[in-house]
Amino acid sequence: MIVVLVRCSADRIVTSVSVAPTRARMRDVPPEGVLAGARTWQNVLNRSRIAPVTASLLDRPADRRKMPGSNAGKTHEMNRVALPMRTASGETVELIHVLRSLPENAWTWSILDLWGTGIAPGGMAMRSFEDLISSSADGYVLSWHELVETVARLDQVHDCLILAGESQHALSEPLIAVEGQDSTRWEIHVAERLDCAGAVRERLSSINPTT
Repeated sequence: MIVVLVRCSADRIVTSVSVAPTRARMRDVPPEGVLAGARTWQNVLNRSRIAPVTASLLDRPADRRKMPGSNAGKTHEMNRVALPMRTASGETVELIHVLRSLPENAWTWSILDLWGTGIAPGGMAMRSFEDLISSSADGYVLSWHELVETVARLDQVHDCLILAGESQHALSEPLIAVEGQDSTRWEIHVAERLDCAGAVRERLSSINPTT
């Protein structure tokens, strides 16, 4: 689901992981084997400063989740909307379609994991951009408008983990979490404390990539 990309070193080996019948990606995994390098929330979040709370929240199977140690009520409760990346009629639901379903906002956003194709910011190669993201404890922090501009220049996103918080220090209690899973589905987690939470979930559930 989520992968931390690292460069080859003496204690790393390289393996090929199939994503689809016609696609494979070379990536580094620990010597313990492929399973140790599997895409999981923990692989990304365990090297980030927001790991303890966010991993515990987002790695639960239920659609309704609460932050550990949260107060009563819906202060830290989140609901999940799951969407296939390809519709029944064959259209692709891209990350930009997901973002367009969210309201304009002044939140702080962080890209904690990304694997995709397209044009990276600042003239970087995509692999360099992915490495920059994975090497930062805070991810790639940016504003809403910077995020939309960055995503609009991507051709395709296979995997990602993107969080929104009221500030950079509040990312451990995200308002929105967007996860792309193995080119197959989107999972968007929406905090119930948002006044627009219901409207956001409704818009996400009715995404039409042709409009």
